[in-house]
Amino acid sequence: MRLLDPSIFSNTELWKIVLLETAIRKIESEFPSLHFIVDEDSRTVSIPPIYEEFGSIEIQDYGGELIIFVGNFTHWHVSCYEEDLSDKEKAEVIAEDVADFLHDVFNDRIIMWGSNQGNGGFITRDEQQSQESQTKIHQRWLWSGPLPEQIALSGAENS
Repeated sequence: MRLLDPSIFSNTELWKIVLLETAIRKIESEFPSLHFIVDEDSRTVSIPPIYEEFGSIEIQDYGGELIIFVGNFTHWHVSCYEEDLSDKEKAEVIAEDVADFLHDVFNDRIIMWGSNQGNGGFITRDEQQSQESQTKIHQRWLWSGPLPEQIALSGAENS
């Protein structure tokens, strides 16, 4: 895979390159068999879905933070505000948070619902019991597919 060429960017943009490259390297090391696409123009990593209805996971560089668009459901901003860290260290913290989230998604520990057009979201399976009413009106999904209603309501599987 070809990573971004830092020579084509100004020094003020280098932080963004460090961030995205750090995330890409972390994804490659944590998920060596994962197929993903890097779009250099939009500075986005795209992970194709198992189910089309879920939608792809898009990780976009947004200038000092990454935004993870979680399928057709929602998005999450991943940032690091620890001022005592260097840009490289911040990038490593953010990349680690992205990898942890992807581990949870790929291991069906995150339940998604709704739509990225509004009223969408995600919750961990551990948290779902306390916030059940927020997810009742929508079909729920795991990375591996739609979550059967009886499992979603009981939280009995993978909890």
